[in-house]
Amino acid sequence: MLEALITIVIASLTLWVLLDEDIRFYGTVIEVLVTLMTVSLVVWAMSLTQEDFSLSMIEYSEMLIIVATVFIVIRFLRKYISKSKQLDQYLENDFSIQEGWSSGKLKALENGINAGHDLERLSKTLHHSEASIRGKLVSMKLYDQYLERQVDLGEVKFEAWRKLRRKIGKVVPIRDFEPIDPEHEALPPDWKMVQSLSENWFDPRLEFCETFYTSPVSKLADPRVQHEVVKHVAAFLNAAGGHVLIGFGKQGKLLGLLDDDIRTMHHYQHRLDETLRKTLGSKAALYYKTHMIRWGSEDVCLIACEKADFDNSDNVDYEVSCVHQKYNEMMGFEKRQKLVYRRLNAQTLHDPVTPIAQKPTGG
Repeated sequence: MLEALITIVIASLTLWVLLDEDIRFYGTVIEVLVTLMTVSLVVWAMSLTQEDFSLSMIEYSEMLIIVATVFIVIRFLRKYISKSKQLDQYLENDFSIQEGWSSGKLKALENGINAGHDLERLSKTLHHSEASIRGKLVSMKLYDQYLERQVDLGEVKFEAWRKLRRKIGKVVPIRDFEPIDPEHEALPPDWKMVQSLSENWFDPRLEFCETFYTSPVSKLADPRVQHEVVKHVAAFLNAAGGHVLIGFGKQGKLLGLLDDDIRTMHHYQHRLDETLRKTLGSKAALYYKTHMIRWGSEDVCLIACEKADFDNSDNVDYEVSCVHQKYNEMMGFEKRQKLVYRRLNAQTLHDPVTPIAQKPTGG
């Protein structure tokens, strides 16, 4: 009897697992155990109500099989209903196969207006011509609302464009400019990202600097130390991008910025941004971002760089050059000498220095 019961339990478990598409094994085991307990309780209750009630092992097994079959049928029905709902949702959201104006399209049209989508974008989304969409908006008495929304977004876009132009000094065609949506803006880097980068210190797209402002040896401000950070940023901008981390030793060892004349995180970041802007130019500022991050009890700085893709409308190859006057004077260069840095074999190297041409003197 015990062997037969064990066989039934194992067979039921196997059958349930095979029939479960998601292979939710623990849920399957619970359902089988609940089934066994339910049948046992039913048999026990029947035995209490009827004195001469008896149930053979075969009859008990048949009852288990019947109940299991019912559960299997119910499971299939649940899956069928779930798949049908998923298919209906897919068809409802696939506007390319829908003819006319369905309820789903009308709802998507209203959502698009509220989101500020123009006629061109609505046309691509709903697979209708712009004229058809305009006519539908008029018939739904939503066209005035659409125009007001476009005007409001245009003002926001224009103001953001003006701020960007004043900040970087670069003329960005307003038709190509899209302000960042705060709801979809990427989250800033955190200590987990910094930890991951430090653990991958051997990556050629990473550079680690102990300090930015002061020398680790003399504890005094040193333009050569500052230039180490500047040149790595310039090289990454001229390459495919990368990250510069300040407050780290060799092999990504965490040191922090306590010995780098850090007064406040805001003051440190402002001084770094100003140095980069003065040495690399305002146009390059569009392609890097500085981040101050607290990792445990230590403050560190992360500079995320991407490839500087300047406007090449004149078919001229532009690249980021570095003019660091204090460093140039210390190294014997002309004060306004431009240095172009590149990445080669995981190192930052500058191109051969071309002396600045002297202006001819009037004779």
